[in-house]
Amino acid sequence: MKKLHSAATIALSAIAFVIYMLFYDILIPGIPNGSYRLAVGPLFAVPALLLLIGQVAIGGLMILFAVSSLKGEKLSGNNFSKSLLVASVITLLFAFTYVIYPLYGPFYYIVFATGSAPAGVIFVEAAWTVVMIAASTLLIKKLHGIKMSHALLIAVMSIIFITVAAS
Repeated sequence: MKKLHSAATIALSAIAFVIYMLFYDILIPGIPNGSYRLAVGPLFAVPALLLLIGQVAIGGLMILFAVSSLKGEKLSGNNFSKSLLVASVITLLFAFTYVIYPLYGPFYYIVFATGSAPAGVIFVEAAWTVVMIAASTLLIKKLHGIKMSHALLIAVMSIIFITVAAS
């Protein structure tokens, strides 16, 4: 089962990486078009890969430590592979916000707050966040066998970390 978790983690992470390469950007005033991705070209793969690895690895460690402390278990490789799988699912769901809103990604609510975004934006963003929370909560509960309330808390903490890492 550990090999299946690892293979799924790699596949989901690869999809998220492709999304990051196509849609994610680091906006820096003063460089051409303010786009780091356009300024460095193919070398943008380096920061995109570092972001992805950080989100999945650190997110997975957060989930592992939280689950292990709640269950009173020692850390194990099997639980780590499950945690990495959950983190890769959350990261992929997060990455899809860049597909939904290609110019702003998950931070479209900032544009909404300034009054320059369509009214439905905030609804879609809220609905997608609920999907992310529900999917990751159910996955954590199923893979780690913890109470739903604990899985929800871990899922929300992980989503917050993964979102903040990209900002």
